[in-house]
Amino acid sequence: MYLLQRRFKLLVIFILLFLINIAQSSDRNDGNYWRTMNETQKLKYMVGFIDGMNLGLDFSYWGFFEQNEESHKLAKKVLDSYNEHMDKYFENVTYDQFIDGLDNFYEDYRNRRFLINRSVWLIVQSIAGTPKMDKIIDKILVINVLTL
Repeated sequence: MYLLQRRFKLLVIFILLFLINIAQSSDRNDGNYWRTMNETQKLKYMVGFIDGMNLGLDFSYWGFFEQNEESHKLAKKVLDSYNEHMDKYFENVTYDQFIDGLDNFYEDYRNRRFLINRSVWLIVQSIAGTPKMDKIIDKILVINVLTL
């Protein structure tokens, strides 16, 4: 009887550890997560990502409108910066390019801990022909370590 109880407890512990491992691995939007998605899921992810960028823009300046003239100037700076970056890095970039770029980037096992949002930044920098990508990757590696 004691042996049966002990085996049952071990089984429960094993199952709990397994479930915890699954939960931990899926709550981080990095290359490991990206590689689990099929093409349709990747497309939906990228559509949501871009929509989220646009909503983030809205959040970044909405609070300024109920303020004074100085706040309006700050809101304009935010909008100008966003539009400048969108024009430079995202204009004419297709969802297929994002997906191909992320697939290629995450093929390298060393890149799989990069968060997807930071990897998208690397992809658009690369598409735009930004020089010195190694320095950009090094900076993002530091940010990744700080946010683990």
